[in-house]
Amino acid sequence: MKESQIVEGFSASKTEERISSVEKMKKILTYIYLLPEKEMFEAQKKIVEHVKKIKTNYPNYSDYKIYHVLSGSTIRDSRTDVEENDFPGEYSVENFLENLAREYGFDNVS
Repeated sequence: MKESQIVEGFSASKTEERISSVEKMKKILTYIYLLPEKEMFEAQKKIVEHVKKIKTNYPNYSDYKIYHVLSGSTIRDSRTDVEENDFPGEYSVENFLENLAREYGFDNVS
C-alpha cells in the first residue's frame, strides 16, 4: 500500500483537504475580524447565531473540530475522539463561512 493511500482510515488527500478547508475557514474568520467595526460586529452576530443553532440541534457539538474553529474555542490536546467532519446541510460551518465571505466581498479566499 502506498503512503498516500490510507492514514488512520482516511486517504492522505482527504486529510489534506480537511486541513486546507480548516485553514481557509480560519482565514475567512481573520478577514471578518479585520472588517470595519460596524460590519465586523454584524458578521460576529451572525456567527453567534449560527453557533447557537448548532448547539441547539447537536448536543454533541463540542465533539466537532469545526465547531471549535467557528466559535474560537479550543479542544484539549488529550482528546482523541474529535469529529473531523463538518455538520451536514444548513448547519455546515464551511458553507456558512463561505456565504459570509461572499456577503462581505472576500469570496476569493483560498
